[in-house]
Amino acid sequence: NDIRSVLEARNGDVWLGSVDGLAQFRDGEFHPVTSRDGFHDTGVFSLTENAAGSIILGGRENISEYNGKSFRVLRTIDVAESISMGRGGLLWAGSGSGIHRYAGGQWITNTADDGLPTTAVRKVYSDSRGTVWAGTSRGIARFYPDADPDPPIANIIDDQNLRETPPGGEVRLAFSGVDK
Repeated sequence: NDIRSVLEARNGDVWLGSVDGLAQFRDGEFHPVTSRDGFHDTGVFSLTENAAGSIILGGRENISEYNGKSFRVLRTIDVAESISMGRGGLLWAGSGSGIHRYAGGQWITNTADDGLPTTAVRKVYSDSRGTVWAGTSRGIARFYPDADPDPPIANIIDDQNLRETPPGGEVRLAFSGVDK
């Protein structure tokens, strides 16, 4: 069928992702992977393996992880066309809604508003120096993870905010923020 991704895992298993689903080739035998196995996506477009040996699957509807025993959804997403493991265990995913990174249980998304040539990312690759490359329909972009490692700081201004919601339900928050 329409194969989109092939991965040979460190244990020798070969995983095949297609527009129709997922299969595993193990010990000389071919095994289609279905919902009976706990896999619930309808297509797999990208595959990678993390440091712990789990298989990460970029699907039509989800990014999932298989730990050798069971599947779990890491994120619901539009088609994850490309995934890559980066420096420090960061998981990078490229999709029609941007480039997404996962670390410490949190997802951060970057789009054209953050400097990508376009929001649709077709290929993502993390090189040995930690630079992340995003291939889009309008060219390539590079992300330098060490350029701004500190997130912005947001402060809610206590004395300018209500303590309770008024009867009409309209709430306005006063806050300030600091970034480099």
